[in-house]
Amino acid sequence: MKKLFTLLTFAFCISNVLIAQVPPNAFNYSAVARNAAGAPIANTTIGIQITILKTSPTGASQYSENHFVNTDAFGLFNLTVGAGAVQSGSMAAINWSNDNYYLKVGMDANGSTNFLSMGTTQLLSVPYALHAKTAESIVGGTTPNVYIQAGSNVTITGTGTQANPYIINAAATGTTVGTVSLFLPTITTNAVIGITSNSATFGGAISNANGNQIMERGIVYSTSSNPTLGSNRIMIGNGIGNYDTTTSMNYNYAHFLQPSTQYFIRAYAITENNISVYGNEVNFTTSALIPPSIITDAATNITSYGASFTGTITNANGNQIMERGIVYSTSPNPTIITNKIVVGSGVGSFSCIAGYYPNILYADTTYYARAYAITDNNIPAYGNEVTFTTLYDVRDSLVGYWNVIENSTITGGQSSFVVNITKSTTNANEILLNNFSGLSVSVIASVSNNNITIPYQQIGTIGFTQGSGTKTSPTTITLSYTNTIGATAADNCTAIYTKQ
Repeated sequence: MKKLFTLLTFAFCISNVLIAQVPPNAFNYSAVARNAAGAPIANTTIGIQITILKTSPTGASQYSENHFVNTDAFGLFNLTVGAGAVQSGSMAAINWSNDNYYLKVGMDANGSTNFLSMGTTQLLSVPYALHAKTAESIVGGTTPNVYIQAGSNVTITGTGTQANPYIINAAATGTTVGTVSLFLPTITTNAVIGITSNSATFGGAISNANGNQIMERGIVYSTSSNPTLGSNRIMIGNGIGNYDTTTSMNYNYAHFLQPSTQYFIRAYAITENNISVYGNEVNFTTSALIPPSIITDAATNITSYGASFTGTITNANGNQIMERGIVYSTSPNPTIITNKIVVGSGVGSFSCIAGYYPNILYADTTYYARAYAITDNNIPAYGNEVTFTTLYDVRDSLVGYWNVIENSTITGGQSSFVVNITKSTTNANEILLNNFSGLSVSVIASVSNNNITIPYQQIGTIGFTQGSGTKTSPTTITLSYTNTIGATAADNCTAIYTKQ
C-alpha cells in the first residue's frame, strides 16, 4: 500500500486590511506523496480525498471533497481544503468551536477516485480565520468567547479581562475589547502592459515584508473578480522587490488568455506561516483577435490522382504561426478536421503535393482546397477557397477482360486467348497485361490518352518483348509487339483486343 507522509500546514487567505473581514471557508494543505518503497511520487497527477470528521477519528463525516493535483519533483503537492469538488457536507456549516475535528486523507496514486486511506489526524489548531466565524462581532454578541494569542507579527491593543491570550468576544460580560492586527507584507499589483489578443505582461512589487519571510510570490488571475491561489497562478520566485512575467496563450504553455476577454489580476505573497496575502486588484481586457492574412493559389500540375498547391501567409497580424499548410475536401469549406497537409510554420509562401499516401486524390473528382494556419491561440485561420477537378483516368476504360486474336509472322497463323487488364498499384500511368500473348505472364504497359506503350522488358523467364498500340474504339485495342523467346527468331506479332 502506498503511504502518504503528510506535511500538514494551515493557512487562510487575507487582504492587506484584515480587521472585521469575513474570511473564506478554506485553508491550505501540503503533503508529500510517497510509494510503498518510500520514494516520492514525482511529477504525477494524483487523486486526493479530504474528509473532516467530528468528535473522533472514526466520527461522522461533516464534509468531504476530491482534488486532482500535480506533484513536483519531490512528490510535494498543495491544495486548498474547502476548494475541492464537494462530495458531501458543507465547510460553512461546520462549527469549529463546539467539538474536536479530524482530517482524514485518502489518495489514488493513479489520479482516479479509488482512494486508499492515508490516515486521520486531529486538527489541534483550527485556523483563526475559520474559528472566528463563530463570533457574531468583535465587540459583544451572544456567541462563546474567542481567544487569540499574541506573538510574531500579531499585536493586541485595548483593555480586556485577560491580556494574553486576549478575549476578542466576551459574550457573557460584554467586556470592552480591543483590536487584533496582523502585520502583513505590503504588496502592489502593477498596471498590465503589452496587452494583445492573447498575451499581456503582469507585474507586482513587495515593498515591505513587515517582518515576514516571503516564501513565494507571483500573480493570480481570473475572469472573475478577486482571484486567489485557487484561480490561475503564476509563481515568480520569492523575497521582496519588483517582479513581472509575460503570459501568452498557446497550446504548449500553461497560461491561456482568450481574445476580447476581461481578466482580473492580483499580486500575491505567501509567508513562512503559509499565510496568503494579496495586493490591489487590476483588470484589463484583451484585444479582439485579428486572424492572419492568408492566400490560396490555384492548384497546378493536376493529374488523375494528384495536384500541386501553393499558399502564402502575407501577414501574421500579431499572431505566432505555429502550423501552416493546405486542407482539402470533396465538399466546400474544408477544415483541419478533413484532409490536412502540414507544411511547417511561420509567415511566407509554402507548397505541397497531394497524390501520395496518405493524401491520395481520386480521378475525375472535384476538390476544394484552402491554405490554413494555426496560431498560438490554437485557433485555425483559412485563406480563400480554390476548386479543381482531377483528370479522367483513361485506364478505367481499359480495365477488364479482353478477347485477343494474335497474328504471328513466324507461324503465319493466328492464336486466340483472353487477357485481363488491371491498373498498376505503383504507377498512376501504367497497366498490367495479364496472360500477355497467351503466355501466362504479366507485362507492364504505360498509357497516355489512347496510346499504349509496352517498354522493352522480360517476359517472365522465357524471353523479352517490346511494342506499342492504340485504343481505336471504346471496345477495341490494336497492338504490335515483338517477342523474342529462347533461341527462336524475333516474332513480330499484331493483336486485336475486343472487350468482353
